[in-house]
Amino acid sequence: MAINRAAAHGGPLVHGPSHPQIIDKTFGVLLREQAKTRWSSPLVVSNHQNRTLTYAEADKRSDHLARGLATVGVRKGDRVAIMMGNMVEYVELFYACAKLGALITLANHGYSEQKFHSVLSSCGSSVLVMVPGFDRYDYDPWIPHLRKNIKGLKHIIMVDREDRHSLSGSYQDLIATGETYLLDLDAIEETLDPNNILNLQCTSGSTGYPKASTLTHGEIYNAGRFISDTMYLEVTDRACTSVTLFHSFWLIIDLAVVSAHGASIVLPGTVFNVEETLASVTKNRCTGIYGVTTMFVAGISHPHFQSYDMPSLPKIVDPATNLMMPWGQKREIVLRGYGVQREYYKNEEGHVDPEGYFVITGRIKDMIIRGGENIAPLEIEERLMAHPAVAQCAVIGIPDQRYGGQMAAFVKTRTMQILVRFKQPKYVWWLGGREEYMVWPKAASGKLRKPDLRVIGRRFLDEGCVPGQISARL
Repeated sequence: MAINRAAAHGGPLVHGPSHPQIIDKTFGVLLREQAKTRWSSPLVVSNHQNRTLTYAEADKRSDHLARGLATVGVRKGDRVAIMMGNMVEYVELFYACAKLGALITLANHGYSEQKFHSVLSSCGSSVLVMVPGFDRYDYDPWIPHLRKNIKGLKHIIMVDREDRHSLSGSYQDLIATGETYLLDLDAIEETLDPNNILNLQCTSGSTGYPKASTLTHGEIYNAGRFISDTMYLEVTDRACTSVTLFHSFWLIIDLAVVSAHGASIVLPGTVFNVEETLASVTKNRCTGIYGVTTMFVAGISHPHFQSYDMPSLPKIVDPATNLMMPWGQKREIVLRGYGVQREYYKNEEGHVDPEGYFVITGRIKDMIIRGGENIAPLEIEERLMAHPAVAQCAVIGIPDQRYGGQMAAFVKTRTMQILVRFKQPKYVWWLGGREEYMVWPKAASGKLRKPDLRVIGRRFLDEGCVPGQISARL
C-alpha cells in the first residue's frame, strides 16, 4: 500500500536487485532436505537441557509432533501458540506446524496475563504449548483462567511437567501418540505453498495490546537464505543464541539462517545469562554470538570477560593495519550485499554519507528537539560510552519550558567528552544508589525501554531535580 501511494503521488521508489532470485520452498521441505544431507549434524545444542537435536532427529520428532497435533484437531490454517524459554521444543514445534500448514504464534514470555490472553484471543489459537514457569516467570496460576476466558482455546499442552490441571496432557505424550498415528504428511505438503502464512509474529505490546504481523514460509526462508549468504555461513558454524526465541530476530536471523545452510544453534540457557553465554561459546566453540546491544555490553563489561577462551569467534580487524584488534576495542564494521537494506522507510532516522555508507543515528521517536534543533540521542550516548568510567548509558528527551526539550542521561558508572553547549545534557542521573532503580528497564527481548526511562525522568523532575547539576544517585 505504501509503495502504491508513493508511486501515485510521485514519491521516490528504490528498486532492489532482482538477482539472486528467491526460492519457493516451505520449511517442511527444507528440513527434509537438510536431514538427508546433514542427518548427523546438530541443528540445536541446548546446554541447559543437556540435549543435542540433529537434523535427522528434528525431522523425525517434528513428524511425530505434527501427527500428535493432528490427533487434537490441528489442521492446515489453525493457530498454535507457544510460551516458554529458550528450549529445543521451540524448534520441534516450529517445524511440526510448518509440516501441517498450521500457523505458529510465538508469545512473549514477559507478557502480563492480560496481554497473553489478548494474544491468544486475537490470533485465534486453538492449541497452546507452554511450560508452567521458568526463571522468574510463574504461569501456573494462569492456567485455569486460560480455558475459562479464551473460548477458542481447546488444548493446553504442558512441557517438562505432568499437567496437574487435567487439561490436555504432556508434550511427550503428544509425541508418543504421533508415533503411531497414521497421517500422510507428504500429501499435506503437496497442498502447501511457500506463500502460506507460517508465523504470527507478535509485538511486545509496549504501546498497547500486542499486534500480530504475518510472515510466510517463503519470506522467512529467503530472508534467512540471503542473510546467511551475506554472512558466508558454513555448515561448521555454530551460533550462540542469547536472544529470546519468541523474537523475529531468532526466527529469521537465527533459525532461518542456520537451517538454510545446515549450521547449528547453541542455546546457553532459558533466558540470557552473561556467564552461561560466555561459557557456552567456549564449550561449544561457537563462531558467532546473537544478541542485542545490552547483552554485548554486559559481556564485555563482565569482570572475568578476558578469562574466557573464545578462539573460535571471528575477530574485528583494523582496516588501517589489517591486524586483529584485542577484545573490547571498537572499530567500524561495514556490511554490504543483498541482505543489507538501503534505508528505513519513515520509522527510522539516518543518512547515507558521502562514501555511500548508511548511518543509523536513531529512531525518529527518540529524537530530541531542543530550541528547534534535532538532536540524536545516539550521538551523545556514544560520547558518554567513550569514557572509561561509563559502563552503560541512555539519553532521553524531557520537557523544558524554555527550549521545549532538554537532554537527560541515565548513566551507570565504571564525565563526558566535550559536546557543544546545546547538546550537553541538562540533567544526569546516576543509576545504582536507590534500590528501585538498580536495574535498567528492559523488554523481555533484552532491549532497553526508553519510554520507561522517560516516565522515570518526568518523576525526577516532579521531585525537584536541579538543572545543570548531577542529581543524587538513583
